[in-house]
Amino acid sequence: WDFGFNEPVLEATRGLTDFHSVSRVNGDAYTVFLEEACKLVKSRKKSLAIHLETNLLIPDDRGKISSYPYNFEWQWEKWVKEIGDAFEIRGIFQVRPWNLQKAIDTFSAATRTAGKPLYLQGDFHGMAFDGPFDCTRAEIDVVNNHSGLDGYVFYETANITRINDEGRVEGSPEVAEILKQYSFREK
Repeated sequence: WDFGFNEPVLEATRGLTDFHSVSRVNGDAYTVFLEEACKLVKSRKKSLAIHLETNLLIPDDRGKISSYPYNFEWQWEKWVKEIGDAFEIRGIFQVRPWNLQKAIDTFSAATRTAGKPLYLQGDFHGMAFDGPFDCTRAEIDVVNNHSGLDGYVFYETANITRINDEGRVEGSPEVAEILKQYSFREK
């Protein structure tokens, strides 16, 4: 019961408990959830962005066990073709540069074919307001130099903004300088 072998799953697999059968049923259920969420979002005249995690393609290079259930078929290609309007690559801190390149190439091939935008979500884990922001520069370079990426998402903005002594929100001067130096190219 703790691992997805509950009554609805067993009913859908006709009692089969093999990895493939359970993964397909769980993956189908998650995709139905996304389809229903999309209908709700669209009924409110909004668009739906879906995260594409690097772990959907590549195990965590740090040697950590994935937090994703192992018995799910992650049907991300269907999400790209049929459900989402835009997509973000997440989890870039979990993979080495060559595996990040593989993830970007794989996801961007699918989003390009579907005619949908793909953004790279920045890795701000462990940073402070004053930086360092070396990875931000490198990530913006990746976006600027990969034709399959349509933009960059600043994540965890608590690392690049703060409330100053006057009670106003201010942005990191170093990030402001990076944005001036590394303007994004038109696509």
